[in-house]
Amino acid sequence: MKKMTVLLAGVILSATVILNPTSTHAANLYFGPGIFIPYAGRLSNSSTGSPSIFSPILPDLVLTGQFSSLWDFGISPVLGYTVFGHKSVDGGEKSTYLPFALRINKSFGLFDFRFGPGVLFYSISGAGGTSVQSNGSSTTTYALPSNSTTSRLLFFDMGTGINFDPFRVDLDGLISGTFSSRRAVSLMLTVSYGIF
Repeated sequence: MKKMTVLLAGVILSATVILNPTSTHAANLYFGPGIFIPYAGRLSNSSTGSPSIFSPILPDLVLTGQFSSLWDFGISPVLGYTVFGHKSVDGGEKSTYLPFALRINKSFGLFDFRFGPGVLFYSISGAGGTSVQSNGSSTTTYALPSNSTTSRLLFFDMGTGINFDPFRVDLDGLISGTFSSRRAVSLMLTVSYGIF
């Protein structure tokens, strides 16, 4: 997971140096904090199991490129990482998310709209040991996994942003399972600063 993060960040930084585009923005590379809401309305953070639209809300760090070309169109790669992750209700596992998307960007003055494909790396790591859970009128002891696994999920990103040079505010919807009954939307809201 860490190697993938470094590799993708390197790709974005390299594109900044190699492309050196003429841009309507003061910066071509932005970095900043934000929040990531995985699978909005589909996950639960309570012991009752009822899902919530804004649960969990995870802090993340985001690196975004803004490379303009003809007619205010351009390429806008984005890389995010939920630094602290999300612990399960019983504390037996921790989930982290790393979304990466390569999007087409269209500028409208201060605002821009973007869309494109991406991949979400979803990592779950277990703490190991056991957990005692309710099982009807009694309790049962369950084993907790002690290893980790990472899965990849394709998504379609649609988002908008506003540029207050040197700052940006971005809102993105990451739509996974676009053409299936298991469709889900993850949300990413970021405030970033132009660094290059």
